[in-house]
Amino acid sequence: MHFIPFYVAWMGLAFLALVPFSAIATDANWSGVDLSTPGASQPLYIMSPSCAFCPTWKNNTINYSVDRTSYQKTDLGSKILNCSASRTSRSSTNPWFNFYIIIDASLSMQQFRNNIIAGMTALQSKFSTRNSSFWVVTVGGPPTLILGPDNRGTNLVAAVTQATDPNNVRSGHEATLEAIRIALYDDPDSTTYGFKLNCISKQTVACTGKWREPSSTYNVTRHIIVITDEDSDLPTLVPNRNAAQQVVGNQFCAMLTKPGYSSGGSYCSVGSAIEPAWVGPRGIYTGNIRVDKYPNDGTWTEMIAQIMLRTSVQPAYLHPAAQREVLDVARSILRVNAFVSVFIRPDLGLGNKGNPYQPVAAWNNYNPLFDPRSADRDEASTPTWQFGSPGMNSASNEPQGLKTLDTYNRLVMGKLPNSLQTLVLGGDSECTGQRSGGMY
Repeated sequence: MHFIPFYVAWMGLAFLALVPFSAIATDANWSGVDLSTPGASQPLYIMSPSCAFCPTWKNNTINYSVDRTSYQKTDLGSKILNCSASRTSRSSTNPWFNFYIIIDASLSMQQFRNNIIAGMTALQSKFSTRNSSFWVVTVGGPPTLILGPDNRGTNLVAAVTQATDPNNVRSGHEATLEAIRIALYDDPDSTTYGFKLNCISKQTVACTGKWREPSSTYNVTRHIIVITDEDSDLPTLVPNRNAAQQVVGNQFCAMLTKPGYSSGGSYCSVGSAIEPAWVGPRGIYTGNIRVDKYPNDGTWTEMIAQIMLRTSVQPAYLHPAAQREVLDVARSILRVNAFVSVFIRPDLGLGNKGNPYQPVAAWNNYNPLFDPRSADRDEASTPTWQFGSPGMNSASNEPQGLKTLDTYNRLVMGKLPNSLQTLVLGGDSECTGQRSGGMY
């Protein structure tokens, strides 16, 4: 069985509409906000050397307006080396499959509950006759391990059912990148920077986030499946934050105002600034937003809100504080030769369904300032800058026929050169030649 090193796919969601805007204003209560417009270039990161054990990265710049059609992996200064023998084997001989399932358990994910349970039921059925172990982690507050390691597919389904239970909804602080990185730590059980351990009662072995290691009998593969509907927030645990993430003003607030905001009243605090910021044209918007109320029952409401919005189609990209975390996660994935699949919702607009306060980095119909008649649009936003875009996958039969190197080049040409998808494919896709294959 063949696997792809990094795969991103869409989840379906209902449309969330906006009414016309009223005003853009800077907010004297919001300190540290940079409303400047960047130059016509953006940072360009590549894993260096590619195909190496625990690579670092090289930083360059690339012009935003340049025609990137001719760009190839070698054009970006990548140097192909032999893969390190110390990385986890991908051999199909006597495999043991490790599956880490990371689930965003916040309120907005409730609409996907049945689909998630069905997907995990299919996964356990697919591997019921194979040597496999399962872990389940929930995010929404500190990443919590609720299963693992467990070899029984029935317990996988039980854990996912518990994680998505309406009575177990987690907070809106969804740090999925942090959860991926913890899973790849040498000590994911650390009481300082590791998972909170709270395994389900059906698990009969010790609760631990540590992977099954290769042995003389089995070749072990590591698979991480992430299911979320928005970007990844600031790490919940301070030791997992890089230096730039600990600077106030390098993140935005998920909520700037209370419902019913009228002429001020910003209450953004240091503790609520968890959303990844972006560099580029941005400002604070005050006005009405029309929201399809959760759950999707056909009723609508208008809410007066104050949120951070992108203000034009001029170049924008992920803030360096958030970008550094993406680089660290890519390095962690490549270090252990893991396979990662991310399932994320397609609109990538306001974030949580029914929450009109999510910062909007896209320049499209989800932005109240955007004119839908305009041809100048930019669909990229914080989730695509962090994770990548399924719309740029190159495949004859996705995911079975995903063309990794071609997808990598599409991402670079599509102005997403620094996403996790691009970095992992760029550091991996030529290690053993261009592979194809899917997980299920």
